[in-house]
Amino acid sequence: MPHSTRKTAAACPCLPASLAHSLQNSFPDCASVKSQAVRVSFRFGMQKVLDYREQCEEEAKVRLARCRQRLQEAGALLDALAAQLQEARSALAAAPLMETADRWLHEQHIKGLEADVASAALQKRMQEQLTDEARKLLAARAMDRKVLEKLKERHCQRHMREDSLKEQRANDEAATLRYKISPF
Repeated sequence: MPHSTRKTAAACPCLPASLAHSLQNSFPDCASVKSQAVRVSFRFGMQKVLDYREQCEEEAKVRLARCRQRLQEAGALLDALAAQLQEARSALAAAPLMETADRWLHEQHIKGLEADVASAALQKRMQEQLTDEARKLLAARAMDRKVLEKLKERHCQRHMREDSLKEQRANDEAATLRYKISPF
């Protein structure tokens, strides 16, 4: 009924413009009803947990990067020691006529390099294991984060559906009020 008054007041040329405007603004229309349906922004209840999981994943990435760097350094050290060992062996083989003391020194040097190569190879294997563990840890942390992100996405979609339903109900109510047939 108020909407029919508003339509008549706005359409009636005999009313002054200010009175027609005040009558028109005194009744709510569809736009004001729609704005009354307050949109609540989505807030994920487990956001702090998700943030913590993201932080743990970043820490795992840093750990993996450090392990890879150490593995690369261990590999470079092993290659350098193997090259030194090869040079020492070829130097010993190139000089067959050596004094006994010099030969003994070269052999001791070669034994020391062989021990260093064995130690470097062991270090490299240990770094490979640590790198593999860090890779597995990163994969596990990424899975934990992805699970929470999927949960957040599902909650957000549900929130959007509920919000859309609320808006649709408000629109339906506004349309019902607007196009309601007056009894007279």
